Amino acid sequence: MDFVNFYAKLEIIRGCEFAKFFGISQRTIQRWNKNGTKDLRKGAEKSVPRKLTQEESEEIYKVCCSARGKPEERIATAANQVWMWDITWLKSPVTGMWYYAYVIIDLYDRSVINWAIYENESDEHSKQLFKDACRKHGCAPKFVHSDNGNPMKGVTLVGFFYQLGIVPSYSRPRVSDDNPFIESFFKTLKYTPGYPQHFNSIDHARKWLADFVDWYNNCHWHSGMQYITPMQKRKGLHCQIFASRNETLSNAKEKFPNRWGKRNTRKFIVKEQEILNPQVKKSA
Repeated sequence: MDFVNFYAKLEIIRGCEFAKFFGISQRTIQRWNKNGTKDLRKGAEKSVPRKLTQEESEEIYKVCCSARGKPEERIATAANQVWMWDITWLKSPVTGMWYYAYVIIDLYDRSVINWAIYENESDEHSKQLFKDACRKHGCAPKFVHSDNGNPMKGVTLVGFFYQLGIVPSYSRPRVSDDNPFIESFFKTLKYTPGYPQHFNSIDHARKWLADFVDWYNNCHWHSGMQYITPMQKRKGLHCQIFASRNETLSNAKEKFPNRWGKRNTRKFIVKEQEILNPQVKKSA
Protein backbone atom coordinates (compact mmCIF):
# COMPACT_ATOMS: atom_id res chain seq x y z
CA MET A 1 0.00 0.00 0.00
CA ASP A 2 1.22 3.52 -0.86
CA PHE A 3 1.15 5.06 2.61
CA VAL A 4 2.13 8.51 1.29
CA ASN A 5 -0.89 8.77 -0.99
CA PHE A 6 -3.08 7.21 1.71
CA TYR A 7 -2.19 9.87 4.27
CA ALA A 8 -2.45 12.61 1.66
CA LYS A 9 -6.01 11.51 0.86
CA LEU A 10 -6.74 11.28 4.58
CA GLU A 11 -5.55 14.88 5.08
CA ILE A 12 -7.76 16.02 2.23
CA ILE A 13 -10.77 14.26 3.77
CA ARG A 14 -9.98 15.77 7.16
CA GLY A 15 -9.57 19.19 5.55
CA CYS A 16 -12.96 18.89 3.88
CA GLU A 17 -14.62 17.84 7.12
CA PHE A 18 -12.86 20.71 8.96
CA ALA A 19 -13.96 23.20 6.34
CA LYS A 20 -17.53 21.92 6.45
CA PHE A 21 -17.66 22.08 10.23
CA PHE A 22 -16.39 25.68 10.44
CA GLY A 23 -18.11 26.96 7.32
CA ILE A 24 -14.85 27.54 5.43
CA SER A 25 -14.42 26.77 1.77
CA GLN A 26 -12.23 23.86 0.73
CA ARG A 27 -10.17 26.25 -1.39
CA THR A 28 -9.29 28.21 1.74
CA ILE A 29 -8.09 25.04 3.48
CA GLN A 30 -5.94 24.21 0.47
CA ARG A 31 -4.47 27.74 0.44
CA TRP A 32 -3.70 27.50 4.15
CA ASN A 33 -1.94 24.17 3.63
CA LYS A 34 0.14 25.66 0.85
CA ASN A 35 0.88 29.21 2.09
CA GLY A 36 0.30 28.98 5.82
CA THR A 37 -2.42 30.59 7.90
CA LYS A 38 -1.31 34.22 7.66
CA ASP A 39 -4.30 36.58 7.93
CA LEU A 40 -4.61 38.34 4.58
CA ARG A 41 -7.95 40.00 5.23
CA LYS A 42 -8.32 43.74 4.71
CA GLY A 43 -7.58 45.57 7.94
CA ALA A 44 -5.67 42.68 9.48
CA GLU A 45 -2.49 43.53 11.32
CA LYS A 46 0.49 43.19 9.00
CA SER A 47 4.25 43.50 9.30
CA VAL A 48 5.49 46.30 6.99
CA PRO A 49 9.30 46.57 7.01
CA ARG A 50 9.29 50.22 5.89
CA LYS A 51 6.57 51.30 8.30
CA LEU A 52 7.52 53.89 10.91
CA THR A 53 7.73 52.72 14.46
CA GLN A 54 5.34 54.09 17.05
CA GLU A 55 8.15 56.22 18.52
CA GLU A 56 9.04 57.66 15.11
CA SER A 57 5.41 58.49 14.37
CA GLU A 58 5.05 60.29 17.69
CA GLU A 59 8.24 62.28 17.06
CA ILE A 60 7.01 63.42 13.63
CA TYR A 61 3.64 64.37 15.09
CA LYS A 62 5.39 66.35 17.83
CA VAL A 63 7.54 68.27 15.36
CA CYS A 64 4.61 69.05 13.05
CA CYS A 65 2.50 70.35 15.93
CA SER A 66 5.27 72.40 17.53
CA ALA A 67 5.67 76.15 17.02
CA ARG A 68 7.86 76.83 13.98
CA GLY A 69 10.59 79.40 14.27
CA LYS A 70 10.64 82.48 12.08
CA PRO A 71 13.09 82.76 9.19
CA GLU A 72 16.41 84.38 9.94
CA GLU A 73 16.50 88.15 10.25
CA ARG A 74 17.68 89.97 7.12
CA ILE A 75 19.10 93.50 7.33
CA ALA A 76 19.75 95.92 4.48
CA THR A 77 21.83 99.08 4.97
CA ALA A 78 22.04 99.85 1.25
CA ALA A 79 20.47 98.88 -2.04
CA ASN A 80 21.00 95.42 -3.59
CA GLN A 81 21.82 93.64 -0.35
CA VAL A 82 18.51 91.84 0.22
CA TRP A 83 15.97 91.11 -2.47
CA MET A 84 12.49 89.66 -1.93
CA TRP A 85 10.30 88.09 -4.55
CA ASP A 86 7.10 86.20 -5.23
CA ILE A 87 4.61 85.28 -7.95
CA THR A 88 1.02 86.50 -8.17
CA TRP A 89 -1.80 85.39 -10.44
CA LEU A 90 -3.41 87.75 -12.94
CA LYS A 91 -6.80 86.91 -14.43
CA SER A 92 -6.96 86.04 -18.11
CA PRO A 93 -10.09 86.16 -20.33
CA VAL A 94 -10.59 82.41 -19.75
CA THR A 95 -12.00 81.30 -16.40
CA GLY A 96 -9.52 79.12 -14.54
CA MET A 97 -6.54 80.24 -16.64
CA TRP A 98 -4.04 82.79 -15.37
CA TYR A 99 -1.01 84.83 -16.20
CA TYR A 100 1.80 84.72 -13.65
CA ALA A 101 3.59 87.91 -12.60
CA TYR A 102 7.10 87.35 -11.21
CA VAL A 103 8.26 90.36 -9.16
CA ILE A 104 11.49 91.18 -7.25
CA ILE A 105 11.68 94.12 -4.85
CA ASP A 106 14.59 95.50 -2.83
CA LEU A 107 14.27 95.47 0.95
CA TYR A 108 16.22 98.72 1.37
CA ASP A 109 14.03 100.99 -0.75
CA ARG A 110 11.07 98.77 -1.79
CA SER A 111 11.77 99.46 -5.44
CA VAL A 112 10.84 96.90 -8.06
CA ILE A 113 14.16 95.44 -9.21
CA ASN A 114 12.78 93.32 -12.02
CA TRP A 115 9.55 91.71 -13.14
CA ALA A 116 8.22 89.38 -15.83
CA ILE A 117 4.93 87.78 -16.81
CA TYR A 118 4.64 84.21 -18.08
CA GLU A 119 1.82 81.79 -18.81
CA ASN A 120 3.05 79.23 -16.27
CA GLU A 121 5.15 78.83 -13.13
CA SER A 122 8.65 77.43 -13.62
CA ASP A 123 12.04 77.63 -11.93
CA GLU A 124 13.48 78.17 -15.42
CA HIS A 125 11.49 81.42 -15.63
CA SER A 126 12.63 82.25 -12.09
CA LYS A 127 16.27 81.82 -13.05
CA GLN A 128 15.82 84.06 -16.09
CA LEU A 129 14.13 86.68 -13.91
CA PHE A 130 17.14 86.85 -11.58
CA LYS A 131 19.66 86.54 -14.38
CA ASP A 132 18.15 89.59 -16.06
CA ALA A 133 17.96 91.46 -12.74
CA CYS A 134 21.65 90.86 -11.94
CA ARG A 135 22.67 91.92 -15.44
CA LYS A 136 20.46 95.02 -15.27
CA HIS A 137 21.85 96.23 -11.93
CA GLY A 138 25.38 94.96 -12.41
CA CYS A 139 25.45 93.02 -9.16
CA ALA A 140 23.90 90.18 -7.19
CA PRO A 141 22.32 90.50 -3.74
CA LYS A 142 23.71 88.75 -0.69
CA PHE A 143 20.30 87.36 0.29
CA VAL A 144 17.08 86.51 -1.52
CA HIS A 145 13.90 85.80 0.43
CA SER A 146 10.81 84.10 -0.96
CA ASP A 147 7.96 81.71 -0.22
CA ASN A 148 8.22 77.92 -0.44
CA GLY A 149 6.74 77.27 -3.87
CA ASN A 150 8.36 75.01 -6.47
CA PRO A 151 9.45 77.94 -8.69
CA MET A 152 11.31 79.35 -5.66
CA LYS A 153 13.07 76.14 -4.60
CA GLY A 154 13.66 74.46 -7.97
CA VAL A 155 17.10 73.01 -8.71
CA THR A 156 17.66 75.36 -11.65
CA LEU A 157 17.17 78.52 -9.59
CA VAL A 158 18.96 77.28 -6.48
CA GLY A 159 21.92 76.23 -8.62
CA PHE A 160 22.05 79.71 -10.12
CA PHE A 161 22.04 81.26 -6.64
CA TYR A 162 24.88 78.94 -5.63
CA GLN A 163 26.99 80.03 -8.60
CA LEU A 164 26.61 83.70 -7.62
CA GLY A 165 27.02 83.18 -3.89
CA ILE A 166 23.44 84.22 -3.13
CA VAL A 167 21.98 82.87 0.10
CA PRO A 168 18.26 81.99 -0.24
CA SER A 169 15.84 82.05 2.68
CA TYR A 170 12.22 80.99 2.78
CA SER A 171 9.00 81.79 4.60
CA ARG A 172 7.21 79.26 6.73
CA PRO A 173 4.43 77.38 4.89
CA ARG A 174 1.22 79.42 4.69
CA VAL A 175 2.68 82.32 6.72
CA SER A 176 2.38 85.50 4.63
CA ASP A 177 3.88 87.66 7.41
CA ASP A 178 7.29 86.13 6.72
CA ASN A 179 7.39 87.97 3.38
CA PRO A 180 5.28 91.05 4.17
CA PHE A 181 6.78 93.64 1.84
CA ILE A 182 6.14 91.72 -1.38
CA GLU A 183 2.63 90.89 -0.14
CA SER A 184 2.07 94.60 0.51
CA PHE A 185 3.25 95.36 -3.02
CA PHE A 186 0.76 92.88 -4.50
CA LYS A 187 -2.05 94.43 -2.46
CA THR A 188 -1.12 97.89 -3.75
CA LEU A 189 -1.02 96.42 -7.25
CA LYS A 190 -4.47 94.83 -7.14
CA TYR A 191 -6.23 97.60 -5.20
CA THR A 192 -4.97 100.46 -7.31
CA PRO A 193 -7.66 102.38 -9.27
CA GLY A 194 -7.89 101.08 -12.81
CA TYR A 195 -6.75 97.55 -12.05
CA PRO A 196 -8.47 95.44 -14.77
CA GLN A 197 -11.06 92.79 -13.94
CA HIS A 198 -9.03 90.62 -16.30
CA PHE A 199 -6.27 91.05 -18.86
CA ASN A 200 -7.20 90.49 -22.48
CA SER A 201 -3.84 88.96 -23.38
CA ILE A 202 -0.39 88.44 -21.95
CA ASP A 203 0.79 91.51 -23.90
CA HIS A 204 -1.97 93.54 -22.24
CA ALA A 205 -0.83 92.29 -18.83
CA ARG A 206 2.81 93.13 -19.54
CA LYS A 207 2.04 96.63 -20.76
CA TRP A 208 -0.21 97.36 -17.80
CA LEU A 209 2.32 96.09 -15.26
CA ALA A 210 5.14 98.06 -16.92
CA ASP A 211 3.14 101.27 -16.48
CA PHE A 212 2.27 100.36 -12.89
CA VAL A 213 5.88 99.60 -11.94
CA ASP A 214 7.01 102.94 -13.41
CA TRP A 215 4.38 104.74 -11.30
CA TYR A 216 5.17 102.68 -8.19
CA ASN A 217 8.92 103.28 -8.34
CA ASN A 218 8.82 106.96 -9.25
CA CYS A 219 5.51 108.45 -8.08
CA HIS A 220 4.06 106.32 -5.27
CA TRP A 221 4.59 107.89 -1.84
CA HIS A 222 5.25 104.83 0.26
CA SER A 223 3.63 105.04 3.70
CA GLY A 224 6.04 102.47 5.13
CA MET A 225 8.98 104.73 4.20
CA GLN A 226 7.55 108.00 5.58
CA TYR A 227 5.96 109.05 2.28
CA ILE A 228 8.81 109.05 -0.18
CA THR A 229 9.01 107.14 -3.44
CA PRO A 230 11.24 104.07 -3.77
CA MET A 231 13.46 105.87 -6.28
CA GLN A 232 13.92 108.86 -3.96
CA LYS A 233 15.38 106.57 -1.34
CA ARG A 234 17.38 104.53 -3.84
CA LYS A 235 19.03 107.71 -5.09
CA GLY A 236 19.65 109.02 -1.56
CA LEU A 237 17.30 112.00 -1.96
CA HIS A 238 15.31 111.12 1.14
CA CYS A 239 17.88 112.66 3.51
CA GLN A 240 17.40 116.15 2.08
CA ILE A 241 13.63 115.65 1.78
CA PHE A 242 13.31 114.70 5.46
CA ALA A 243 15.53 117.61 6.55
CA SER A 244 13.40 120.02 4.53
CA ARG A 245 10.17 118.65 5.99
CA ASN A 246 11.47 118.84 9.55
CA GLU A 247 12.58 122.43 9.03
CA THR A 248 9.22 123.40 7.53
CA LEU A 249 7.28 121.87 10.43
CA SER A 250 9.57 123.48 13.00
CA ASN A 251 9.14 126.90 11.41
CA ALA A 252 5.38 126.42 11.23
CA LYS A 253 5.15 125.62 14.95
CA GLU A 254 7.31 128.59 15.82
CA LYS A 255 5.10 130.86 13.74
CA PHE A 256 1.76 129.37 14.85
CA PRO A 257 2.37 127.75 18.27
CA ASN A 258 -1.32 127.63 19.16
CA ARG A 259 -1.98 125.14 16.39
CA TRP A 260 0.25 122.58 18.09
CA GLY A 261 -0.30 123.40 21.74
CA LYS A 262 1.92 121.12 23.83
CA ARG A 263 2.33 118.57 21.03
CA ASN A 264 5.67 118.13 19.30
CA THR A 265 5.97 118.33 15.56
CA ARG A 266 6.43 115.14 13.62
CA LYS A 267 10.03 114.16 12.99
CA PHE A 268 11.05 112.45 9.76
CA ILE A 269 13.96 110.20 10.67
CA VAL A 270 16.48 108.74 8.27
CA LYS A 271 16.63 105.01 9.04
CA GLU A 272 20.07 103.45 8.91
CA GLN A 273 18.72 100.00 8.07
CA GLU A 274 15.65 98.10 6.93
CA ILE A 275 14.85 94.76 8.55
CA LEU A 276 12.95 91.76 7.24
CA ASN A 277 11.59 89.40 9.90
CA PRO A 278 13.11 91.13 12.94
CA GLN A 279 13.78 88.74 15.77
CA VAL A 280 12.82 91.33 18.37
CA LYS A 281 9.55 93.18 17.85
CA LYS A 282 9.54 96.94 18.13
CA SER A 283 8.10 98.31 21.35
CA ALA A 284 4.80 100.09 20.98
